[in-house]
Amino acid sequence: MNYFEPIPNDGFPDTTFGRVFHIFGKRWKEFLWISFLVYIIGWAFAVFTSLVLGGTILVDGYSVRMRLHYADSNPWHIVSFVVESIIYYGFACVANAAIAWLVACLYLERSPRIRDAFLRAVRRLGALLSTLLLATIVTLTPCLFLLWLQLHVVNSDIFFLIVQITTWLYMLYITIILYHLYPIIVVERENGHCINPWKILDRSFLLSQKRLLYILAVLFFWFLAKLFLTIPISLLRQMNTYNDGSQKTNTPIFYIASSLDTILGIFFMTMDSVFQGVLYLQNRITKEKLDNIALSEELGVDCAIDEEDNDYVVMSKEDASENDASSGALTRPM
Repeated sequence: MNYFEPIPNDGFPDTTFGRVFHIFGKRWKEFLWISFLVYIIGWAFAVFTSLVLGGTILVDGYSVRMRLHYADSNPWHIVSFVVESIIYYGFACVANAAIAWLVACLYLERSPRIRDAFLRAVRRLGALLSTLLLATIVTLTPCLFLLWLQLHVVNSDIFFLIVQITTWLYMLYITIILYHLYPIIVVERENGHCINPWKILDRSFLLSQKRLLYILAVLFFWFLAKLFLTIPISLLRQMNTYNDGSQKTNTPIFYIASSLDTILGIFFMTMDSVFQGVLYLQNRITKEKLDNIALSEELGVDCAIDEEDNDYVVMSKEDASENDASSGALTRPM
């Protein structure tokens, strides 16, 4: 398959989703392993935080923790949830970046190692955190201003409705124009270095122009697919409620639903990252005529022979140099 051909619009959504799941199917074990490993590490940190701050350890780690902690009004439990969420989000950023890099390598018909994907993501961790912090500030500042107006200047039901609708539309717009952040951070470079956070935001904005409806349509259909897949979990939780609507805990149905929620959560996190990587590359192919030569130069990778399976695997130039020094492995430019 030639990945560097633009996806025809008349094939949407079949062709777009087909491309995403074709890429996922090529290395699905590695994709899921990255998300699972990151989830386990994040959950281990969450358990430690719960033991220190007195939170409740749950089988699924995160999905119902917020409601339980806010329901008991224990400030330490709320702090525990916030700390766990930050830790989990930090690990999820590494997983998203690693998966985006794997997608780019698969577009080059290479066989990337998981170790190299994590190394690329960890080396970009500073750019990831600073860019996401800047994106959070850009996103929340207008929302907080509207909230301040509602609370201190105009206090009416009509204005409240306007604020809610405006905030929702603004968040949707921000989600679309910043959809390419992770792939940009791990793929593109400037003078051999990662692009600074402001340029990353600007780059994502420019890539999304004239592609807003396309990205929105893909996200909408993927949202419907996820909604459909979570129906069994919703039914199980509906069966596991008290008369007042609160959720029963420590019951077989609760643990089954929570475990299914964890499994689907890992799958969704993986696929969300694959979607980001594919849409980023497809938008560049459509708008910038990106080809395999330009992409390989941006990734800055060489091919090293894997002596175990005799296959060529993607390695960063830094890792290839280290590998040469330690084991004398052969390398060749792409």
